[in-house]
Amino acid sequence: MSTEHHYWATMAGSTATPGNGVGIFEQTVKSMVQALRADAGYLARLVPGSPGAAHTLAAIADRTFLEELTFDVDSTPCAGLMTASEVVTPENAAVHYPNDPVIARIGAASCLGHALLDSAGAPIGMLVALYRAPLRQSLFSAAKLEFFAGRASAELEHAGLAARASRARTPASVPDSLPGALTPLPDRQRMIMRLKQLLQDHRKSTMHALLLVDLDHFRTLNDVHGLDAGDFMIQLVALRLSGCLRERDVVAHLDGDRFAVVIDDLNTSTHTAGAQAKIVAEKIRSTLRQPFQLGEHRYLSTASIGVTLFGGRRDSPQEVIGRAEAALYGAKAEGRDGVRFHDPELHALLTARATMESELRDALNRDEMVLYYQPQMNAEGRIIGAEALVRWRHPRLGLLTPADFITLAEDTGLILPLGRWVLEAACEQLATWSTHEDSAHLAVSVNVSGRQIRHPEFVGQVLAILCRCGTNLSSLKLELTESVLMDETEHVIRNMDALKSIGVSFSLDDFGTGYSSLSYLNRLPLDELKIDRSFVRDILTDSHSAIIARTIVGLAHNLGLSVIAEGVESAEQRDLLAEYGCHSYQGYFLSPPLPAEQFEQLLLKSLSTTRRAPPD
Repeated sequence: MSTEHHYWATMAGSTATPGNGVGIFEQTVKSMVQALRADAGYLARLVPGSPGAAHTLAAIADRTFLEELTFDVDSTPCAGLMTASEVVTPENAAVHYPNDPVIARIGAASCLGHALLDSAGAPIGMLVALYRAPLRQSLFSAAKLEFFAGRASAELEHAGLAARASRARTPASVPDSLPGALTPLPDRQRMIMRLKQLLQDHRKSTMHALLLVDLDHFRTLNDVHGLDAGDFMIQLVALRLSGCLRERDVVAHLDGDRFAVVIDDLNTSTHTAGAQAKIVAEKIRSTLRQPFQLGEHRYLSTASIGVTLFGGRRDSPQEVIGRAEAALYGAKAEGRDGVRFHDPELHALLTARATMESELRDALNRDEMVLYYQPQMNAEGRIIGAEALVRWRHPRLGLLTPADFITLAEDTGLILPLGRWVLEAACEQLATWSTHEDSAHLAVSVNVSGRQIRHPEFVGQVLAILCRCGTNLSSLKLELTESVLMDETEHVIRNMDALKSIGVSFSLDDFGTGYSSLSYLNRLPLDELKIDRSFVRDILTDSHSAIIARTIVGLAHNLGLSVIAEGVESAEQRDLLAEYGCHSYQGYFLSPPLPAEQFEQLLLKSLSTTRRAPPD
């Protein structure tokens, strides 16, 4: 028997048969612990008339059933199940919940819990798996638990043990997964219940996504290889789909060859949330295109995927499903084996983004990137350095600035190879300039992203580039933004200290616009503060901007740091900054960013002017 066949046989064989009263719960917990490879587990119901209390109907630890007990839900991880369908405590469970009786009994380090719901969607109990080791990302654990929870919910309500709300309501039957179900995945009704929970949760402003996945030409598989092969194919697809998702996401088997995926807690921005959903959809599509081994037959399959976002307006589950179905039909009409969004504008935007990402991946290999240099001048009118700014010579769109592609590079991780290329190109240019008397004094500032400086190999990469290029260490200045300091601050500081110790200097870019905690300034090995262009732009007309600019200058002087202003576009701005004590600047008043050759021409012209200037 293959691994896949053995897995599904275990799931089917370990599931209790409905209708056996309270004894069913012991079998459910035993089977659940076995299927999830847990060390312990329990099924508990909420106690009628006792808010916050729960009573175990079955509990097992180390293959031994425990006595029944009543406990306070608020002292356990199950407190979250009153408002959410699932809770996960990945580690330190015994520390966080010392009063949980089962956690304390086995010294559990982690647990995974799922709410038991009545036919109206109200919580009536919980099903919990516990582990002595920290809980790692494991294939299918959430789907397995939801499978058992779905059956336990129906049995708990059927047995008349559920805690009922005081208001009267008409019982409604919940279509449950049949004992002979092909997969342990939630069914359509459970998927709709999850949609309803997300739509009714107004505490979050994040977006969610529903993906409908339909296997292309599945009927042909059944016709050629038989229904058994088709059933096994569905089981393997269920396994692969669950492997594409986070533990918190839901994959459901709706019917036949159609599946649904519910992704929650995406970005608040529709465009960003759409991009996140697109990544998941493409991952699913790629996974399902890998060959399936159906007995002696090797089968190739594709899937059509329809996607819709929800959460930003008042929708019903039926409306969300309807939009996803319309998108799915669009994907099939376009030739199948594709992803289609319900919103045409969003679909076009994400398609263009995917194209741009692919082109960006190739840009470095095709030598399409180039560095421009924006001059930096001091009070004597002497060009003292430059900021290196990357440009993309796009074969179709022309010369692109970082505003056109840096966010995409950050989102996709391409910022790492791109940032490494920029650093190496700048160091090579610095090494060239150091061999000429007129340019040997120049320093070059290179922007460094948070992903770069937090990378464990960043310091080694910088050292290797400096050695390979033969760059004067004191000529390189790395620019960081305040937002970089918000995550893994200690690691960032360690990397900065390591590079500072060999002579590399640091500038804090966009100071005053982001994190703005003065407490970290004394701890950072900074050499320079840069006044953001937003303050410089309004410095002549807005007293608030003027005060901030003057404060930054004073702060830099008090800390023994140099200060430079960016975005200077007029002599009046330059002169007012000089009055405040800022004598270095860059901006279009001096020059826009230039290719290296034009920068060198401007440098020579500047040197010629300063040499001819009469002494004061």
